[in-house]
Amino acid sequence: EIQVTGPSPALRWASQLQALGKEFAAHDRTARQAAVRSAVESAGARFGALPAVDRAPHIASGLLSFYYSSPEAADLCYEAQIGRNGCRSLAESSRKPLPLARRG
Repeated sequence: EIQVTGPSPALRWASQLQALGKEFAAHDRTARQAAVRSAVESAGARFGALPAVDRAPHIASGLLSFYYSSPEAADLCYEAQIGRNGCRSLAESSRKPLPLARRG
């Protein structure tokens, strides 16, 4: 089945990155968070309601959607080696996932 998708968000996202400014990385964490929150809210996106990556109104919400749908994010959330979307044998399926290794 052939499906039609919307326009690529690439051009919109490029301009959103430019709007954050070249000096973005030089700011402290609090200033960067405030700038991203303001930009995301101005684009009409909401934190807590992540859209599909290609439908994200702002690149920051698109990046969050991409990350939080990843197996790595599930492992960190549950602090266990879940390996979402991976295959385990039937013998292993009833075993509790191992905890994540602590980083030193």
